[in-house]
Amino acid sequence: TWDDDSGVIEGVRQHGYDGEDFLVYDMKTFTWIAPKQQAEITRRKWNNNPAEMAQRKSYITQECVEW
Repeated sequence: TWDDDSGVIEGVRQHGYDGEDFLVYDMKTFTWIAPKQQAEITRRKWNNNPAEMAQRKSYITQECVEW
């Protein structure tokens, strides 16, 4: 959820592999975090795509909260 007045964001977006977190989306910084070294390449690729990052932030703060 997104609170326009306080800016508080609550929610979870993550990808797992073999029962463990692979990538986790930080809702405060709107960036991906790689808990495992094996996810670093994907994290860098996903965080360095400005169009995708802008679309994801828009989805989380505008579209998703309407559901």
